[in-house]
Amino acid sequence: VTCRLCERLDCAQRAFPPLHGTLTIDENARGLSFYAPPE
Repeated sequence: VTCRLCERLDCAQRAFPPLHGTLTIDENARGLSFYAPPE
């Protein structure tokens, strides 16, 4: 399973956005990766 196919949006190891669906990114918050939500 790759990041683009994985359905877990809250994964700290995510390296790429999902292929299907949208991902909300907060430009003012910093998390473990660009696509992982901040804690």
